[in-house]
Amino acid sequence: MDMRLRIPDELKAQAVAQAEIEHRSLNSFVVNAIEEYVLRHGQDNEIRRIAREEAQRYRAALDELGK
Repeated sequence: MDMRLRIPDELKAQAVAQAEIEHRSLNSFVVNAIEEYVLRHGQDNEIRRIAREEAQRYRAALDELGK
């Protein structure tokens, strides 16, 4: 999939510098950054979903504890 990104010059310079430090291409660096972001936020969303379900499940007990 071809894709164009428009990012601020300063951010691009930082990404290029980090990719060079890691001996990787800028493309590899950006792909990895996106993968990590999606994974981290996907896990956060799953945790939130479980917390909502458990809060509903234990609503009465939580309300009693709050008194």
